[in-house]
Amino acid sequence: MINNQGFLTFGSGLGLSEFAIIPLDNQYFIVAFTLKIPFLPLKQTESLSKLALIAILAFDASVSLAGQFPDGRVFFDSSPTLVNFFATFQSVRAWGAKYYLTIALPPSLGAPLGKVTLQQQPNIQTIAFLVDQTFAFLGDRNQRGEKLTLKSTTFDPNTQTITVIFDPPVPPGNTVSIGLKPVRNPDYGGVYQFGITAYPPGENSPGLYLGAGRLAIYEAGDRW
Repeated sequence: MINNQGFLTFGSGLGLSEFAIIPLDNQYFIVAFTLKIPFLPLKQTESLSKLALIAILAFDASVSLAGQFPDGRVFFDSSPTLVNFFATFQSVRAWGAKYYLTIALPPSLGAPLGKVTLQQQPNIQTIAFLVDQTFAFLGDRNQRGEKLTLKSTTFDPNTQTITVIFDPPVPPGNTVSIGLKPVRNPDYGGVYQFGITAYPPGENSPGLYLGAGRLAIYEAGDRW
């Protein structure tokens, strides 16, 4: 029933317990009120409290869809982890290098991985990529698993952002690697940074910024 404060409430039928479902900012907060009656034995009162908790959990599962906004957009319940960003060849002007980005998806993620963006940060030189040769697979570069199908890989020159979309999205509990092929390594040594953001599937679903992926490129004889 709806009480006079606009909350959805449930009673035990004996007047001993009441549960309230309180909506706030499109999120449901569940509060249980257990009224203990002095003449009831302690064990019976404890049993009623346990029943109250079970009822709350059951109702919560039915009214809230984890990882989804009311408008249908999906979000992560926890954050993917940026594991590594590595260049196979690290010398300046090297041809044939591959850059491997590895991301871990925890089982608690709550939604699959739909896409990843890599935004190149300003530096002395911008690295050019062969975007149409991008590939992806489960695992990391040392222990490759199943090859993943990509719906598209695009590059936005205005923001220097590469967008990789998976088809189908990658379920939680996996490690994902994306392989990028530069035209060649840059002409100058240094640390080249890319902002990495992961997104669940769906249009306009909010992403999570995972941090900066850093590529170290060295001049001849340099190591720092």
